[in-house]
Amino acid sequence: MKAKIDKKKLMLALSHLHGVVEKRNTIPILANVLLEAKNNNLSLAATDMEIAEIESISCEVLQEGSITTPAHVLHDIVKKLPDNATIYLESNEGKKLNIVSDKISFSLMCLPPNDFPDIHSGEFPHGFDIESSKLSRLIDKTLFSVSTEETRYYLNGIFIHSVKDDQTEVFRAVATDGHRLSRLSTDLPQNAENLNGVIIPRKTVIELKKIIDNQDSMVKIQIAKNKIKFTINNIIITSKLLDGSFPDYERVIPKTNNKELIIDTKEFVDAVDRVST
Repeated sequence: MKAKIDKKKLMLALSHLHGVVEKRNTIPILANVLLEAKNNNLSLAATDMEIAEIESISCEVLQEGSITTPAHVLHDIVKKLPDNATIYLESNEGKKLNIVSDKISFSLMCLPPNDFPDIHSGEFPHGFDIESSKLSRLIDKTLFSVSTEETRYYLNGIFIHSVKDDQTEVFRAVATDGHRLSRLSTDLPQNAENLNGVIIPRKTVIELKKIIDNQDSMVKIQIAKNKIKFTINNIIITSKLLDGSFPDYERVIPKTNNKELIIDTKEFVDAVDRVST
């Protein structure tokens, strides 16, 4: 494999992917990123067996091929190269990856690409599209309420579903840690009618948010029995869903609030900020 690529393009892709790879791994191949050069594109993939991400970027392919190399080390190397650098990636019989830029060169040990797992495959019978701005807002307003306790694992994610609200079906995201609860609804995307609730894991939501915050496009969401797939332009994220049933959150939302206060948002935030000192 041999490819010529701009540093900024490679750095952006690695910054998305290296969050997927766990720092400590009992399975060596899971610490690696899969690089595949083909048809003037470099495809990068990473997984921890719960979530997988694949991103394609344009480059000059001098020789087609594939290799896997340590993800965090590659990320740190590319980050330290000059901003406008042109990088040559070249694998030596699949055992080493050479990273060369001008007078700088690195060599990394590699593992066979055939050992790299694939969790992107499978049927995804249900699918719909949603604007990235809407999805980003749903995540922003609910992510902080996601539980981090492992005992009630079904609270370790955001629950998305379609529901009727005043006779109108809406798309809703809900999260709770048992002490606070966040709920936000938006217009129902086309083909998302009668969507049974699924719980998207916290790590998946964090990685997804990193990507959609910089995109102004449509996000294609596909759902299978125990997996979910997000496609944003040249990036695909596939994740396992959390098992278990999300609690009936409507029961804990008070219905008889007889006290109401309307206050300027900035004044309120500033006051809370001052007293929290």
